[in-house]
Amino acid sequence: MNGTLTPRSWVTDEYGQAQATWQLGEQTGEVQVTAKIDAPEAKQVTFTATAVPAVNAFVVPSTTQQVAEVGQQLPIPLAVAVTRNGQPIAGIPVEWETAGGTLFPSTVTGVDGIATARWVLGAGKGTYIATARVQGNRSGPVNFLATATTGPVVTLEATAGNAQSLPPYGTAFQPLSVTARDRFGNVVAGVPVVWSVEQGPVMISLNDPATKSDGRSVARVVGAVPGTGSAVVRASVADGLAARFNLVVEPPLATIYLNTNTLIFVSGWNRTAPAVDTVAVGATVRWQMSIFDYEDHSIEPDGAPLFVGGRFPYAGLSIVETIFTTAGTYRYIDPNSGARGTIVVR
Repeated sequence: MNGTLTPRSWVTDEYGQAQATWQLGEQTGEVQVTAKIDAPEAKQVTFTATAVPAVNAFVVPSTTQQVAEVGQQLPIPLAVAVTRNGQPIAGIPVEWETAGGTLFPSTVTGVDGIATARWVLGAGKGTYIATARVQGNRSGPVNFLATATTGPVVTLEATAGNAQSLPPYGTAFQPLSVTARDRFGNVVAGVPVVWSVEQGPVMISLNDPATKSDGRSVARVVGAVPGTGSAVVRASVADGLAARFNLVVEPPLATIYLNTNTLIFVSGWNRTAPAVDTVAVGATVRWQMSIFDYEDHSIEPDGAPLFVGGRFPYAGLSIVETIFTTAGTYRYIDPNSGARGTIVVR
């Protein structure tokens, strides 16, 4: 027998099984050990193992901890060195594997005791591990690390804020946002982004000069002075990539405030109190409580011509809005407070 068995004899357990640990000795090649029960006519069982010469395998330092773009080959092939008693050993089998990309390896060590593998990294950014398993290595598998960085930007996508309408002199309802990605779809950070107004009555009030860790750059847009109508905002990066946002600046909204302290309607346009406002046919008029209370306030016609008003809601922004489609002089009232006002539609 080659090596030692621990224990050399044993009794079977409740399942009729007996076990022993086999530590191989110095002999190489195919070795065997036999087991039999203590009975005159019992048959023996033979176990076979292959003992290979012990070696030492280690990473060639310059080939680990490399960095390359996603989908690209590392600049230096991975290399594992195999020695015995300090001397390089040729012809030792090496198995390579990785879950992060593709390896193109040599499967045995050369005369210098080294086996190599070219490594093309995977499509996702981050840290990858490749493993070399050397037959007979005392310390087990040898691992290599590599870092995949994002590639150059190939797409710039408008991801939030397009097709909005906003009031004049007001902030856009949602910030404009673009996302930069490489050819594998990874978001790319640190890309300079230039925001500009191509046309229309808007201004950029604040923007990120470069993409952040999530690949996004964000800008805020307000209506400019004066003007209404359509506008186009452009975000661009190097190489001519750009994303565009189509916005609309709406005509000013006639807003009338119900002061719940004084119980008077006040015009947001001309500050008349009681409010008297003149709007165009088709305009929207908004009534808003300047200070919310829990009384039951509403907007109702105060005589002819009639229109559809409504009750101020308790939740959220407490407003009532009505579109006036016919010319005329409309009077309204809040029945709870008795506050009154007038709207002239032309």
